[in-house]
Amino acid sequence: MGKNIIEKILAKASGRKEVSPGQIVEAKIDLAMLHENTGAPAVMAFREINEWKFIKPVFIGDTVHVEITILETKALPRIGGGAIVLSLVVNNQQDETVMKGRWTALVASRPSKPA
Repeated sequence: MGKNIIEKILAKASGRKEVSPGQIVEAKIDLAMLHENTGAPAVMAFREINEWKFIKPVFIGDTVHVEITILETKALPRIGGGAIVLSLVVNNQQDETVMKGRWTALVASRPSKPA
């Protein structure tokens, strides 16, 4: 049976010929995407991973979701935005925490409202 696109991507990123559901692999991440529904792009750059902990493995076929809390904000007018420190908790479909940590990101300011 053919492999799905996720299995193909993980196999290539981990340097393996193939991977299968339930297998634990270490893969080099070359692109991370963020999807948001705020309209204009808000995240300008991810600046730093302050801390990150892998607690449980994530398997092919798992469904994960991320809970994000903003811990700190700092205005940076010269870049047209600011820095935020985020707390991230990644849970699997059984609501078990599989990863957690803190990141710093640069975000754009909200556009000015017309007078």
